[in-house]
Order: sequence, then C-alpha cells, then structure tokens
Amino acid sequence: MKELRLSFPSGHSSFSMYTMLYFAIYIQSRMTWDGSKLLRHTLQFIAIVASIFTGMTRISDYKHHWSDVLGGLLIGAITACIVARYASGLFSNNKKNDITGPTELNHLNGSPQAHSV
Repeated sequence: MKELRLSFPSGHSSFSMYTMLYFAIYIQSRMTWDGSKLLRHTLQFIAIVASIFTGMTRISDYKHHWSDVLGGLLIGAITACIVARYASGLFSNNKKNDITGPTELNHLNGSPQAHSV
C-alpha cells in the first residue's frame, strides 16, 4: 500500500522531459546560423523521443502506471516551458550590444538633453 502512494508522478519521466525539452528549446534559440536546418530539427526530435522512451521504459518495467508517466511528462514539459520563457532569458533581445548609447541618440535627434551632459 505504501508503494501506491509514492508512484505519482514519475520522477524519471518528469526530469527527462524537463531536460530534453529545455535542450530542444535551447537549440531552437541558439542554433541560428544559415547552415543545415535539418540538424537542428533532428537533434530536437531525438531529444524528445529519448524523453518519451524513458517514460515508456518506466511503464514496461512495471515501475509506474501510464497515468504516473503521463503526469510526470506533463509536469516536466510545463516546467521547461516556464523556465525557458520567464527565467532563462533565451528569447530576450539583448540591447547591450548597441554601439550608440542614449546620449549619442539624443544628440543625433537634436534633443536638448544631449547638450546638457
């Protein structure tokens, strides 16, 4: 009876989905060269399939029920999406690489703030 309480959700499937989905999102964000797009999509596909395979092996080894694995996969996927969107900064536009700062832009526009510096 104690084992029944400990099975939901599957920690293996949630961790594998979190890491592999975050890896796929990271690849989408960082592989931006004009080379092979097929390489990026292949790596993403392999990562997600490996994560689902981990969940399926938990079912086939009789360690978890299908609902435990599905719950773990969903928790891992939601967590990876939230972390990638709000905590990692993968998709934020970096303004630090601009050559001209606000003072130079004000001077170019003829703003009186530029002359007071």
